[in-house]
Amino acid sequence: MAGLPVSRSAGTRDELPIKLALAATLPGVDVEAIVQRQRKASLAALQELRRVQFAGAAGGEELAWQLVADSLIFQAEAEVRWLDHVESRLKRHAPQTLDLEISTQTPRRGRPPRAEAASAAATSGAAS
Repeated sequence: MAGLPVSRSAGTRDELPIKLALAATLPGVDVEAIVQRQRKASLAALQELRRVQFAGAAGGEELAWQLVADSLIFQAEAEVRWLDHVESRLKRHAPQTLDLEISTQTPRRGRPPRAEAASAAATSGAAS
């Protein structure tokens, strides 16, 4: 434990980049508003972390708490910097959306017909 570095798994799932990436592709979504709301929440969390940073226990426990609080503060600061980067990138790029065909028809319930039965029905309907 003492001499080995902590490995960072590459498979971590961070919901914020996923949410913003998806929002950037959807029509009618105000990504800048999402970024602003997230920045406000991140700054509030950062302010709270700074407020309680020195509210830990005395002695060795205080040092341990401060190390953990420092890590959380650096993560929150990095998120705010990343949100600034996202906002500047959004300003440089024209809005783009995925070209998805959207049907206005209500889907039928149940299983779709089998291909053979559907083609047989079509053939017998054409023969009549």
